[in-house]
Amino acid sequence: VAEIQLPELTGPQMRIWDIDEQPERCWDVEGSPRSAKSWGTAFWIWKLVFRYPGIQIFYCRYKDDDLKTLRDVWAKVSVYFPQYMQAEWNAKEEAWDFPNGEWKGDVYSGSRGYLRSHRVAQAMTDDAVHGKYKGKTLAVIVCEEAQEIPQVNYHGLKERLSQGKTPFGVPFRYPLKIVMVHNAVDEDHYPCTEFPLVGDDCTREGHAHIRADLYSNAVNLGPEVMMGYE
Repeated sequence: VAEIQLPELTGPQMRIWDIDEQPERCWDVEGSPRSAKSWGTAFWIWKLVFRYPGIQIFYCRYKDDDLKTLRDVWAKVSVYFPQYMQAEWNAKEEAWDFPNGEWKGDVYSGSRGYLRSHRVAQAMTDDAVHGKYKGKTLAVIVCEEAQEIPQVNYHGLKERLSQGKTPFGVPFRYPLKIVMVHNAVDEDHYPCTEFPLVGDDCTREGHAHIRADLYSNAVNLGPEVMMGYE
C-alpha cells in the first residue's frame, strides 16, 4: 500500500478538510484568487469518497465550458494519491466512480463524484432550471465560482441534500453539506445575504464562513510569486 503524502495544507484548507466533522450544513468559502481554496475543496472530496463509502457528491460550475477548469484542478490534486485509489470516468453518468464498490446491475455501490454544470438553454421552461440535478440524491455539493450560480439554483441544490442510505439501500449516516466557493463579492450579491457576517463569523444558524487570502497560501506560492503581489 502506497503512503499518501499531501502538500502542507494552509489554515483555510485545514478548515475545509474538517467541514464534514462540523455541525453546519451550509458553508461559504470566500477568498482571493491564488488562495488555494479550490485545491482545498478537491482534497476534501478525496477524503470524503473513502471515509464515507457510497457517498454521492455533486462537483459543479455554472457553465459547461468552465468544467475544464474543474478537471484541471482535479487532475493536479489527484497526483498526490496512488493509482489504486484513482477513480474511473463514467461517461454515462458524467461522474467519477471510485474503486470502493461493486456493481449490481446498473447500480454502483461505491463513491461517486458527479461533474456537472447548471446552465440550461434560455428557451427552456422555469422548471428546467433545476434539470441538471433534478432527481439526484446527494450528500455533498461543491459549487465552484459560486458567484456565477443563480440563487434559484443554490436553493434547488440545497433541496438535494438527502442521502441517508448507501446506493444499495443500507442506512448510513452521510454528512450533508453544500459548499459555495468563490472570490470576494459585493455586499449586495446573494452569497452575502445567505451568509451574513460579523467580521469573519457567519451569524445565520446552520451556516459557516471560511475566508482564504493570498497570504494564507504564501507557503505554496513562494517568495518570488508573493513579491509580485506586494
